[in-house]
Amino acid sequence: MSRWAKLHAKVSDSYDFADAHARDPNAALLFLLALPQADVFGVLPGHPGLLRGKLCGLLALTDAQVEAAFGVLCDCGMMRAYADSKGRPMYIIPGYEQHQDVRWDRVGRPEHDLPADWEPSEEFERAIGAAPNCVLAAWMRDRSRSGPGVVPEQSGLDVDVDTDTEQPSAPPATADDASSEPAKEDTLAQKLAKAAWALFGQDGTPPGNVFAAAQQLVDAHGDKCKDLYRHIRDTEDRDLKGAKPGTKVAAVLRSWISEGKRFLWDPSAQPRAKTAGGAALPLPDDDPDPFHAMQRREGVRA
Repeated sequence: MSRWAKLHAKVSDSYDFADAHARDPNAALLFLLALPQADVFGVLPGHPGLLRGKLCGLLALTDAQVEAAFGVLCDCGMMRAYADSKGRPMYIIPGYEQHQDVRWDRVGRPEHDLPADWEPSEEFERAIGAAPNCVLAAWMRDRSRSGPGVVPEQSGLDVDVDTDTEQPSAPPATADDASSEPAKEDTLAQKLAKAAWALFGQDGTPPGNVFAAAQQLVDAHGDKCKDLYRHIRDTEDRDLKGAKPGTKVAAVLRSWISEGKRFLWDPSAQPRAKTAGGAALPLPDDDPDPFHAMQRREGVRA
């Protein structure tokens, strides 16, 4: 487990961090305390009692306050909640390993289960590729092979296979067989991720952190994200302005999770958006398209 963690000075310029602090100062505090306590993959236990003991045992915070603070962090995209293979609650800090100096060729197998859609960072893949005989390289190979009928190595189960018995071969596939299975339609989260990826002029399949951010958005707003998807689909490309594509697109998607910003892209929320005086909030920059207006406000429009 890490005993220290890197923290960039730009955390003070983070809108997500500011949003979390405005909603619950304890959330911002616990996020900073979580950085050196998370494992090298950014994983933390999800039980509030374990979290309180690990992060703030000497602070006058209750389990309920810790749980509420982590809920705010999840809403702001700074934490992600999931369950391990035994159903125990866990948290992971999105993109944690991308910002830490880790000698991946010296790291053992993950102590905790990672989310099913976890994707390695570029730094991780580069380090493992240069050390194909390290422990994590073997774990990645096992992980890629694991699936229905395949028992992962870490399960401790033995599987006997009779290699002397001939198995009947399956009949060759035909064109009729292929046409009988309709193509699987993308989920809304997948559509969002791909649309946002193309929005920033990127080709191919988005990286895992973009899909994860899109899934967080869908988890927060459900089918209402279809309105946001239509906006993304119908909007021209954006300038990355030197940022890494995966990091930038995921950050933009997470910025839309906040309930306070939903009126900018969800037509059904606009009539309910009120100022302190009760007047309806106008769209910024007199742009009739709330998606365009929001993009300018976020500083991502060229």
